[in-house]
Amino acid sequence: MKTLKNKNSIKEELLKKIIFLRRRINKLKNLEAEYIVDKKTFIRLNRLYSVLSKTNEAIVRVNNPRKLFKQMCRIAVEDGSFKMAWIGLLNQRTLEVRPVAYWGDEDGYLDKIYISARDIAEGRGPTGTAIREGKCCLISDIKHDPRMDPWHTKAIERGYLSTGAFPLRTGKDIIGAFTLHSAEPDFFNDNEVYLLEILAGDISFAIEANNYERQRKKIEKKLKTSQEQLKKLSAHLQTVREEERSHIAHELHDEIGQLLTVLKINTFWLKTRFKENQKPLLPKIDKMMELIDQVIQTTRKISSELRPVILDHFGIEAAIEWHAKKFEEQTGIKCDIILPKNKVTLDPEMSITIFRIWQEVSTNVYRHAKATNIKLILQDKKNKLILKIQDNGKGIKEKEISNPNTFGLLGIQERVNFFGGEINIKGLKDKGTSIIICLPKTKVRQ
Repeated sequence: MKTLKNKNSIKEELLKKIIFLRRRINKLKNLEAEYIVDKKTFIRLNRLYSVLSKTNEAIVRVNNPRKLFKQMCRIAVEDGSFKMAWIGLLNQRTLEVRPVAYWGDEDGYLDKIYISARDIAEGRGPTGTAIREGKCCLISDIKHDPRMDPWHTKAIERGYLSTGAFPLRTGKDIIGAFTLHSAEPDFFNDNEVYLLEILAGDISFAIEANNYERQRKKIEKKLKTSQEQLKKLSAHLQTVREEERSHIAHELHDEIGQLLTVLKINTFWLKTRFKENQKPLLPKIDKMMELIDQVIQTTRKISSELRPVILDHFGIEAAIEWHAKKFEEQTGIKCDIILPKNKVTLDPEMSITIFRIWQEVSTNVYRHAKATNIKLILQDKKNKLILKIQDNGKGIKEKEISNPNTFGLLGIQERVNFFGGEINIKGLKDKGTSIIICLPKTKVRQ
């Protein structure tokens, strides 16, 4: 059995087979004119070629396996002139053969019989033998063949006089059989067996193709579930991180900041209480107060970077401008900020998301872009918020955008995906990089 690559290659292979079969049919028709061919044999072979051709066309068109099986049985009966055709699949645990599709004069026959693939009386008929031995099994005369004893009466009642079963495979495993019943004794000759074996191979091909497709969809579903779980985990980690940052920022500002302020006041009080003979200690006290001031400033800086108080109290616009001013002072890169005229009202999560994106992008520009200017535009359009950031640096490369190790960009994309937004990153060599982010103001989270 050939290795299955994809659905398109499967269809291409089947279409080639259909073309081949049609050519064989035409060649067979020409034989009638060139040679003396038995008319009955010619008609039967011609019908079987038609069965093969239509079966392969059905494999291309029909995706549902049960519908496809039924279609194949119908084609065998209507085009191949069989009395009844059915497909049975093997239960690997019990070795019972269970009918899954049929067509023709069945009249409850399949409901009233038991077929096994074991070497027992109910397994020595054509279907069980074909599955057990892995090759076609023919019974030319049902009336007088002892192998049909378990089903003899029911078969004769329905007009079945000869029968043949052909194993179905997926890879090396036999998974069932395609069984055909004829109203004529001695129906199956070498040519017909050859064509029916090809037909069974095509049915096996269809089963394997379907298994491949089903497995592919199963893997895709698992992958999608895994991606959704990762997104949720990423969103949860971001939320936890922001909550922790906020908690630490408040602790630094409210607790440590206040303690440092009290320490500075007490140190100043101590300085004013020094006696004349303690004046030499004053420079030491001044140095201590200077260090306390430095610690207070550092604490405020760390607190602001962890969670800018200005964002919680004055909104996203003020926080963007605050960061831009601080960024200009630290890096010398000029920031042009264009904000909406009216105040933008956002929930805290989206506000911190936009602020963190601005922080990350500006940091990336400083580290990698070799730019001298950044332009930020925030637009409030009905239910959407659009953030555009453009620098005049060297321009990001396409491979850098898709690089899984660019954690800064991945973090930005995860933040955008969390809110069901869209992000577009484009770089032009020596002309800079632009990032356009569109976020729904309502929480349409992925």
